[in-house]
Amino acid sequence: MDAPEREPTVNTGMARFLFAASLACACTSTGQGERAVEQTAPQTSIARSCEPCALRTIATASFAYEVAMDESAVYWVSDEGLVTAPRAGGEPRVLLREASHDGLAISRDAAFVCRVGEGGPRSVERVPKSGGEAVAVAEASDCELGVVGDHLYFPVLSGDRDRLARVPLHGGPVETLGSPTLPISQIIGDATHVYWRDDGAIRRYSLADDGVESFVDAPGWGPITLTATHLVWAQGSTPGGATVLCAPKHGDRGAITIATGQKALDLTSDGSRVVWTDQHRWVRWDPATPATIASFAVPESVTSIAIDGTTVAFNRFARTGRIDIIDTCGCGPDVLSPDPPRP
Repeated sequence: MDAPEREPTVNTGMARFLFAASLACACTSTGQGERAVEQTAPQTSIARSCEPCALRTIATASFAYEVAMDESAVYWVSDEGLVTAPRAGGEPRVLLREASHDGLAISRDAAFVCRVGEGGPRSVERVPKSGGEAVAVAEASDCELGVVGDHLYFPVLSGDRDRLARVPLHGGPVETLGSPTLPISQIIGDATHVYWRDDGAIRRYSLADDGVESFVDAPGWGPITLTATHLVWAQGSTPGGATVLCAPKHGDRGAITIATGQKALDLTSDGSRVVWTDQHRWVRWDPATPATIASFAVPESVTSIAIDGTTVAFNRFARTGRIDIIDTCGCGPDVLSPDPPRP
């Protein structure tokens, strides 16, 4: 007898956000330090076909959670553990069966996950992408993992609070950073800063001077991501939905609304384009064309997504779920088909 299907779940600190379609804003600022907010007409899904841009299923996956992608493969954690499959197609490989559902980060040659455990500190494991034995590199208070530069960042307990910590990607001493804070989630970074979310704010740590600052107020929980110039995050949960916002990483930090009323269980970027999940579809937004939101309908709930240039990989969260991948091909940088062919 089949087990009942589970409701989609997300990482600690990532609430279930309800979004619907609204106005876009150009996420730019003026040279005088005042925000330039360019409102556009209400957005609609792009309704044009983009052959030969076709959806491809590269693996089946029972309740796949996190999805990540590099130049040659897609990675995810599911009931089978930590799994990978080639982007071009091929047999999936299980890299670690004891991988927990609630965390995944990748570097050039390894994947980082938490080993399944009961309470207490979480064992953070380094798993070679090529296969081989997993090695414990640290213990975390929660499985919130982020690869930034040459280090893996994660939270550790400091009294009854969290504190940001890091360890070299190939192992070494654990270094604690900054001061204790509220529970840490959504760790991301760039060449100058590491960002994370706690209850009420998005904070950042300077790689240059070790300083920690509250970057922007962001009540509640939700995913965050970075483009080359902006921080983007999901905020709020009301009967009418929530909001996707952005703020320049440098200069004026005023929050600018991108969209409202969409469900964003995951939100990510390839440095320019931003994609997020929206229940039975996923959505892409490009700061270069702020009035356009392109969406794809899928049969099951999408809870995790990754983007690399014009290629997107995402999960279908179900007992008989799948890992899907799509290339935008000749569709152009800002247009995707809302209803691609389904295998």
